[in-house]
Amino acid sequence: MKRVFMSILLVVAVAGIAFAQAPQTQAENPTKTEGQGAQHAEKKELMDIRLQIIKTELELSDEVFAKFAPIYRQYYHNLNFNRTKSQKIDIETATRKDINDHLKARYDNQISMAMVRKTYIFIFERVLTPQQLYKLYSIDGKLTKMAREEYKKRQEK
Repeated sequence: MKRVFMSILLVVAVAGIAFAQAPQTQAENPTKTEGQGAQHAEKKELMDIRLQIIKTELELSDEVFAKFAPIYRQYYHNLNFNRTKSQKIDIETATRKDINDHLKARYDNQISMAMVRKTYIFIFERVLTPQQLYKLYSIDGKLTKMAREEYKKRQEK
């Protein structure tokens, strides 16, 4: 069963890489609003900052970084694609079924994210040393935590 699940995940990950589309510009997609364009630009800028931090922390050469950056962008895209935003539930008023469904969805999400991370170990291995790979996952977790905290601060304002 585990092999079947891993095989399906690997196929989905490879399909995501194979069929990834280049982002459309405003001229190519006239329905995109300026707000969405600004949001896309901000996300791209944040990704560039994230990549520069990783490059510095892992001490990547320009040659290795040129190979690494597109792989990391695809990895990050797949993580976000597989991430589902769960709604908070009121435990006091929720039914047993609501709570069970919420917990199942939450843990399914965690499993999905872990499978993406596990799949990309083999992909990152092609350009990073084992030490860099270990450090990458550590840095990535810290950057995600920092981003989450910053997002919460902005939501409070």
